[in-house]
Amino acid sequence: MAEPGAREAARRRYIAEYSTFEHAAQLLEEQLRKLLQSEGIPFAHINVRAKEIGSFVKKLRKYGDDCWEKTTDKVGAQIVVHTLDSVERLFTVLKAGVEGLAYVDETDKSPANRDPKVFGYSGVHVQMRFLDVMASGNEPIECEIQLRTQTQDAWAYLEHGLVYKPVIDPSPRIARKIERLSVLVEIFDEEVDSMIAELRQDPRYDSALLLHEAERWFFTFVTEPGEHELSLEVIDQVKSSMSPDHSADYAQTLSDFVAEHRTQIEIALREYGFGSPYEGEFNYVLFSQPESLILWERIQNARLALTRSVRGTEIEPAVAALADVWGMSLPLD
Repeated sequence: MAEPGAREAARRRYIAEYSTFEHAAQLLEEQLRKLLQSEGIPFAHINVRAKEIGSFVKKLRKYGDDCWEKTTDKVGAQIVVHTLDSVERLFTVLKAGVEGLAYVDETDKSPANRDPKVFGYSGVHVQMRFLDVMASGNEPIECEIQLRTQTQDAWAYLEHGLVYKPVIDPSPRIARKIERLSVLVEIFDEEVDSMIAELRQDPRYDSALLLHEAERWFFTFVTEPGEHELSLEVIDQVKSSMSPDHSADYAQTLSDFVAEHRTQIEIALREYGFGSPYEGEFNYVLFSQPESLILWERIQNARLALTRSVRGTEIEPAVAALADVWGMSLPLD
């Protein structure tokens, strides 16, 4: 156990420098959000904090005279995602280093990787070092990033409150029950990954993801949904105008496009879409469809590639009408 003098010095130092660690936590959150966006990982939850002073002081009692150095989670983050695959992807990127952060070490918390007969917490903890933020004495600041699935996080929350930091110590019987639940977490996550892998093999999957993003913004302009099957057919036809790298982060591309051209989109949909004199005419059918937003983005940013994907098809006249209204006609042969 640390000598009182060492603990007291660490306590006073942490209080004096707490604003620096809060600043580091803010920067960490910004970088992690950028990382999730660039990796195209949806539905992730991030919790970033500088360790509370009270929690820091309690942890000092666990260590020896070097208690300051051993408390390596003064800045910490939890990233909770849907799948084990997303955990692995994030771990791979963090290990390579990201902007403002250098990889230091990691701990695989899965007990199955240590002893398959032992139950317990699963997750990956990655230790990183800030490149541009220092504590006093030009000391590098480290942070701990915990990567979990949603089911791992739910189990960890229960285990943390009842076993790791309980109000009263649980009986061995209760502790064992909690540990047994971790087996269900492992099975659930592995089954989810298996199901998603199978879904991704369906040829409709990528088109459905693109349609989901288009509908998300389309309903900010109109209330009618369009024809679902037609949407998938059109997107199947035109998604070849996107490179594989582009389609992976297309959600942000479409979001930026809609934000920049919202007024122009609103006018075009009002004058040629639902409730307009052109509603029901075949050449204007796409003005009543959510994929119109994708097509306008492609007309704006990849007109030649889009033209190649629709040339000679049944939807070419309808795409041409969208382009004409946008003020950028499809190029001739």
